[in-house]
Amino acid sequence: MNACLLERQISKESNTQQTRYVDPKVKELESGRYDWILLLQLDSDNESVMMWGDLGMLYFWIRKEDLKNKNFNDVWMILQCS
Repeated sequence: MNACLLERQISKESNTQQTRYVDPKVKELESGRYDWILLLQLDSDNESVMMWGDLGMLYFWIRKEDLKNKNFNDVWMILQCS
């Protein structure tokens, strides 16, 4: 889960998935990964005819402070599949 939190923080703040490898801000952004909490996880399900990529999962993340304040404007979704 730690890697997913870091991916979430980096992609949100840098607007790219490739940032982790080239952006000098990665170290600065790492500390913000613990500001996020998993709000919802959806798995692919053949019976419900929901398929995310090839049996992937959708993860919806929200900042803890936003959840506390019931602010859902900045929820972030990550798709992971093989």
